Amino acid sequence: VFPLLMGGLPFAIVMTNYTFGRAVPPNVKSHLLALASISTLLILGGMLNLVGLFTLRRSFTIMSEARTLVARGVYRYVRHPIYASHFIIYLGYTLLHLHAATVAIYAALVVGQTIRARVEERKLAAAFPEYEEYRRATGMFFPKPIR
Repeated sequence: VFPLLMGGLPFAIVMTNYTFGRAVPPNVKSHLLALASISTLLILGGMLNLVGLFTLRRSFTIMSEARTLVARGVYRYVRHPIYASHFIIYLGYTLLHLHAATVAIYAALVVGQTIRARVEERKLAAAFPEYEEYRRATGMFFPKPIR
């Protein structure tokens, strides 16, 4: 049930009123730049999502399972790129539909997906002894800074 709830939260964001045109009216010089920036977020988030899915291939599951440990491709740098892509995509939608309710929904989405990722990590750590080293070496949602 929890993954389905997390999947439904983004729909709540996009079903709210579009407020971007009021926040940054079309006659304001920064309107197109702001819209292009948000569109870039959406595109980059979508690309990250696809790269994550294609890298997982048959290891992808809706309900968390420890099928195989994938540490190649984008997973060399980030343990949960699909969740990170959701954060990026729905940040863009939250900016387009910006008001208190969408910010609260977005915050709930981030918290919920973080909980979901931690549950997955416990399962992976139990199934794969090498997971702890992988976890230390890679960022959870975004790459670790280079030292």
